[in-house]
Amino acid sequence: MEKGPLRGSGGLDVRIYSKGVSNADLEKGVNAELRMNIEIPDPIIQSVTPPEIALFGRSTITVRGESIASMLFESKVYVGTELCLDVVKLNPTTLTCTAPAALEGNDAIGPVAVTVAILTKNGTNVEVLKYGLSHVTTIFPQRLESVGGQKVTIRGELLGGHGKGPGFPEKPLIILAGTACTEAERTQNKNEFTCISGASKPGEALAATVIVAKGEKINEITDSIVDVIPPQIVSLSPTEGPTFGENDVVIDGSGFGNEGEVVSAFVGNTPCLKTTLVSKTRVVCVAPKRNQGAGIELVRVEVSNIPSTPISNTTDSIQYGYVDFGLLRLDPPKGPAYGNVTVNIFGRYLGIKSGKHMSPEIRIGGVPCITSELKKEGTTEFVTCVTPPSVPGSKDVTITVNDVTSSPTLSYEYRSPEIFTLSPTGGPTYGGVTVDVRGEGLGTEYDAPLVKFGKGSVCEHPDIIVPHTHLRCLLPSTVTPGATVVTVSVNGVASEAATSDARSNFQYAPPTIASMTPTSGATYGDWMLEIIGENFGRGSGSSNTRVLVGGLECRDVDVVGERTVRCLSPPSVPGKTKVVVEVGGVPSTTLSFVTMTGPAVDLVSPSNGPSYGGTTLIVSGTHLADLNNVNVDVEVTVGGRKCTNVAAKSESHVECVAPASDGNEENIDLPLDVTVKVLGISTKVGTYTYQRPQIDNIEPSKGPTRGGTQLTLIGNHLEGTDKLPPIVTLGGVEGTTAAECPGK
Repeated sequence: MEKGPLRGSGGLDVRIYSKGVSNADLEKGVNAELRMNIEIPDPIIQSVTPPEIALFGRSTITVRGESIASMLFESKVYVGTELCLDVVKLNPTTLTCTAPAALEGNDAIGPVAVTVAILTKNGTNVEVLKYGLSHVTTIFPQRLESVGGQKVTIRGELLGGHGKGPGFPEKPLIILAGTACTEAERTQNKNEFTCISGASKPGEALAATVIVAKGEKINEITDSIVDVIPPQIVSLSPTEGPTFGENDVVIDGSGFGNEGEVVSAFVGNTPCLKTTLVSKTRVVCVAPKRNQGAGIELVRVEVSNIPSTPISNTTDSIQYGYVDFGLLRLDPPKGPAYGNVTVNIFGRYLGIKSGKHMSPEIRIGGVPCITSELKKEGTTEFVTCVTPPSVPGSKDVTITVNDVTSSPTLSYEYRSPEIFTLSPTGGPTYGGVTVDVRGEGLGTEYDAPLVKFGKGSVCEHPDIIVPHTHLRCLLPSTVTPGATVVTVSVNGVASEAATSDARSNFQYAPPTIASMTPTSGATYGDWMLEIIGENFGRGSGSSNTRVLVGGLECRDVDVVGERTVRCLSPPSVPGKTKVVVEVGGVPSTTLSFVTMTGPAVDLVSPSNGPSYGGTTLIVSGTHLADLNNVNVDVEVTVGGRKCTNVAAKSESHVECVAPASDGNEENIDLPLDVTVKVLGISTKVGTYTYQRPQIDNIEPSKGPTRGGTQLTLIGNHLEGTDKLPPIVTLGGVEGTTAAECPGK
């Protein structure tokens, strides 16, 4: 039973007229006995891609047409008479395979027949494919570095596809001027290869040879030319540097070699102190010094003894300038003559820290700084110098690095000590006050200042509060009050001693009395005197403070702070007496007085008494006794005759026993002076009257002539004393006793 046309998945039309046909019958195409007939259409080739391939083949070609790929039957592809390898049927109308190499001979170039065979059916087309000559069209870059190591890209035509099979190496072999590239491989583009170039001599023209197959087939393509160039310098950074060298110079360019290459850099004809190959495009040179000073030198790099060239026809890119030191400013630009001040020196090319010999040495006036150290803060480069001592004046500053010394473009001014302020600006002549001195160049812990007030008074052990600018000392004493000039000397260099400069003038003040309590006192002294004023000494226990009253010293002087002094007054004479406070031999200059008052009698009680004395007198007044000093005698006289049993009850109360009158009748019943003397001084007297004995009545008033009558006399002042018993006379005749009248 016949069926209609069947198109198999392999792509061929098959007609089956009967069942039971064997494979052998199918291979024959018919089986008469079974009356089966299989029709296989002839393959038709319409196109081949690519239409041209290299003589060595190995390219993958794509064949398109009709009835060229069957699912049931094998499709064989022939290029010329050679079989295509690795046939892959993509669909009924498309298949791929790897083309074989062309046959050797001159007629190999040109069109070649392509045949697809399925069973006994063949389809051939002689116009869709041809063999052509392979050649290299471009090599990039066109200029190769002599050191090699560059990635080279080779492009061309008919360089083969990605074919596999007998005679194909895993990687292509690329040769430049007889030297094989390394890492050669085909890119995604079948007509492109890459590799890493080897070393070559500059100036050579190199031919590129690509070998992509082995064996006797055509496998070499030699074409195109590239130039080999020496190392080239593009730029320098920096383009200038100090004459002492030792700084890094970055050299950028090309062809500087690979790891392991012998690379040397030169500045002029002097090799760099150190050459470091960073990459093929960068070299770092540690610049040598230039003994000739500032100038221009040309830089070159030698790679395996091949010298570099500039990138352009000029030498601009390889010029390196040596520059002198650039000293710009000093901070501070001045300082004390004794030195030991840190000065910052700013500028360019001041040295580097790579080694001791490269440390900058600063000299001021030809003398090295105590220390010199290079520092950098951000982009600011400077050198710190601790100044050496010198004499006042301007001194040149130079810097030496690596035995290269700069020209003297800056100067540093050494100055004498200078005083700006004194605090306080005055003080007592006895000293001892803390004085703060501020200014410049006032010394340090190691450069001790000598501070003088005037010509001879020296501050002992001054303290450095802030080095160079602030010191503190105790004011020395003097015997000369008034203005004096303060000077500060350090290492023998003194500040200016000018009385016209108020900043350094100090006023010594003597003791000054403002008030006294009391303002008067007894001439015998020993009363407490309190004096208020200024500059009386350093307080309790001060041994150099004296108080003089009338030229005589007070005793028990007590200095209560610097404003108060107390003492016990000395004896003096009556009247206005000068008081002086003397500290350290310097007297007070103010005129101060105290009134000295002698003993003054205001009242004598009783005011009269018998001429024979013995009466207890009570004397009242002022300053009559010094109760603080038992050794001070009090003398009381009546009419010039001394009282006995003098007893001082208080300063205003003295008692004594009146003496007998001097027997002078003229002094009887007359008031006599009563004087109280203390230390021989009396300023006011009282009075006392001696009275005669007075008989007012006699009992009995009469008696016998023989006498012996006891008489009683009544009257005043009749008692007498033990030493002066009363004598009674009657008619001129003395009685036998004080109470008897004599007989008559």
